[in-house]
Amino acid sequence: MIVTVAAIAGGADQARHGNVCWRHAGLFTAAALPGIVAGTAAGDAVSGRALLAAFGVVMLIAAYATAHKKTIQAGSEERCPAIRPAWDVGFGALVGFLTGFLGVGGGFVVVPVLAVALSFPMHSAVGTSLAIITATGVLGAAVHFASGRSIDADVTIAMTAAMVAGALGGARLGQGVSERALARGFATLVTVVAVYLIASSAFFGGPPGN
Repeated sequence: MIVTVAAIAGGADQARHGNVCWRHAGLFTAAALPGIVAGTAAGDAVSGRALLAAFGVVMLIAAYATAHKKTIQAGSEERCPAIRPAWDVGFGALVGFLTGFLGVGGGFVVVPVLAVALSFPMHSAVGTSLAIITATGVLGAAVHFASGRSIDADVTIAMTAAMVAGALGGARLGQGVSERALARGFATLVTVVAVYLIASSAFFGGPPGN
């Protein structure tokens, strides 16, 4: 829920700047639903500590792919690459599975997939990812609630407010950053968080109760 609300806030600003490729977002979302259901079921069979470690490993892979993207070009005129249905649907299903399995909106995977596999400019990859995250986040939350999970209202409200403020500020700041700098910044931030998650799982026992 936190990720979804923040994605709506940041995505609205990105859409105003023309950075959302709606047809790609639609195909991703349609393919994500069965993946979310399958991922939620798979996540129920795995401990919280294992999920945390898996989260960190996937983030490292995503960061590496983004940092080593070879086709980053500042000022690219083609904001939305041609539709390749099989690729959009395949990666949409993968993102849906990770959304259900790891309990996240998938932004750390969507951006590298769009930027690297589908050759999006980074600004369009970020904007389109927020539209996808909004949709998959809503679907993912619905599936989790249907499976009997609940939320901590105080934490949800506090973190949502903070993330909305950050999303709005980040969306505006990102418009003035070059494609290459945006990619490197994304990769660096994801790497730092991934290392923290892996270390927490390996040396500090992971989340409470696991």
